[in-house]
This record gives sequence, C-alpha cells and structure tokens, in this order.
Amino acid sequence: MSDTFGDWDSFDRMLDADRFAKLMKAELKAAYRRLGIYARALIRRRITAAQRYKENSLVTELLKGGTTPVLAKRKLYESIEFEVRDTAEGAVELVVYVKGSPKTSSGRTIAEIVHDGAVIRVTPAMRAALFARLARKGVLGQLPPTGPAKEYWVIPPRPFIRDPMSSPVYRKRVESEIKAATERVFATLSGTSPPTQKNAEAD
Repeated sequence: MSDTFGDWDSFDRMLDADRFAKLMKAELKAAYRRLGIYARALIRRRITAAQRYKENSLVTELLKGGTTPVLAKRKLYESIEFEVRDTAEGAVELVVYVKGSPKTSSGRTIAEIVHDGAVIRVTPAMRAALFARLARKGVLGQLPPTGPAKEYWVIPPRPFIRDPMSSPVYRKRVESEIKAATERVFATLSGTSPPTQKNAEAD
C-alpha cells in the first residue's frame, strides 16, 4: 500500500536554499533595473514640475534664465541615472543619483545642495563674482536697489529624488515588483509558469 501526498521532487527542489538564493538574487536584480527606469521617469517628471518647490529668487531666475526651481538647461534632468549594485553583505540594492554633478569647496556636489538645501556664507569675492556674472548676462539693472547684498544665501531643499521615491505610487510599484519576483522564483522551483512582468515606464 502506498499513499501519494504530492510532487515530492518539486518540493525537494523548493527546499534547496542555495538555488533559491541564486534565483532570488537574479530576479531582484531584474526587478531593480525596472524600478530604476521607473524611478528615473518619476524623478524627471518631478524636476520639470516647477510648482512643486519653492520659487527661485530673482537673482537665481536672472542667472538661470528660467523659473523652474530645479531645471537649468536640462542638465539635471538628463543626468539622472541609476545602478543596481551588489552589497558587501551579498544583497542587492538600487542606487539613483545625479551623474557628473561637480563638487563645491565644501565637498558636496551641486546636485546635493539643490536636493537637500544649504546656507552659504557670502564672501566679498562671491558677491563680486555674482555681480560680474549678472553684468555679463546684461541683467544687472533688473535687480532691486539693494541687489544681492546678503551675508548668507539660503538655498531651500528641493528633494527631487527623495520625494518621488518615497511617494505612494513608487512604493506600490516596489511592492508589486518584489512580490512578482518572489512568485517567479517559486514558479521556477516548482516547474510552473511564472507571472508576466510589468512595463517599467512611469504610468
């Protein structure tokens, strides 16, 4: 007499921890690449939305030649990149960053200052350089009589990366991708058909 309780071969394969870890890591890398594409699209959409952040000062608008707070000649928009990396612990992580942003004397990049904000002490040399630049652009006469004569410049934070990546729509996509990745791993281990993948572009 014999009893059949199921497909024990499939069950045995699903208990293979090393195989599960290898498959899961590969699926997560693929999922994170799709999430990176999706995050970049959300971030670029946020960058071009001028109304979401504090308006530029008059001096900043004159220097940039525009009113969108975090957009200057599309450089920031086009520099949003992402990488899927292996961590020292053997896990996988998604890193979204601004490629090629120059560093200031403080060691912070310009992108970091725009993103997180800053309070900058204005030196006479900085003030003179600003006046010279405004003069070269031919807009010095558009300033109020006091001009940019401040002891400190306050740059308000404009978290163009953190805001989209902490938004409900992005979190929902992350949950969906991780769930689908896990289901595909179990489907592979059990020999069943895996679920289909969702388009990575922003909705």
